[in-house]
Amino acid sequence: MNIHINYTPQADETLEIVATRFFRNLSMCDKGVYKRITIENEDKGFFNVDNCIKFSDYLYDTFGAQIPVCYDNLHDFCNPSEERNIIFQAERCAYTWVNTDKPHNDECEAVADYFAPVFHWSEGKPEKPRAHADYFALGNTPPHIAIDVDRPVKWECEVKGKDKAIRLLQKALGQIM
Repeated sequence: MNIHINYTPQADETLEIVATRFFRNLSMCDKGVYKRITIENEDKGFFNVDNCIKFSDYLYDTFGAQIPVCYDNLHDFCNPSEERNIIFQAERCAYTWVNTDKPHNDECEAVADYFAPVFHWSEGKPEKPRAHADYFALGNTPPHIAIDVDRPVKWECEVKGKDKAIRLLQKALGQIM
């Protein structure tokens, strides 16, 4: 379950105040929600990668709550952190997935206290960079990120063309049988 915080702290609020309020509200949810939730960097506003990681770290350090960060390259492009480097930012997010106590299921494979992170890969439309493109441009592929050699990042591709986009990409890459 992946969410955007979608909140900018007011002048008298700190990230810590926002994170504490978030945790208090999250604590009222069913444990199933708590054990599956991730946060994602946003395409505008306060929660770029830097602030999502600070938020996640604060929740862990203060409450012992392991809330991993789902990296989204398009959002990072639109709302960059101080360091503009996809691999660097994705690796930082991947480390927030280490030592989780989340349950095993088909989507996430746990091994030795490590879950393969699930990240989002997309590109914007030329005329409207924040809007997801219908299809991928050939050559626009996500980097290989693996802080555990047996559990590389799983990239979910976000394009509006869905199945047709996948078929076109497979065909372009020569993978259609």
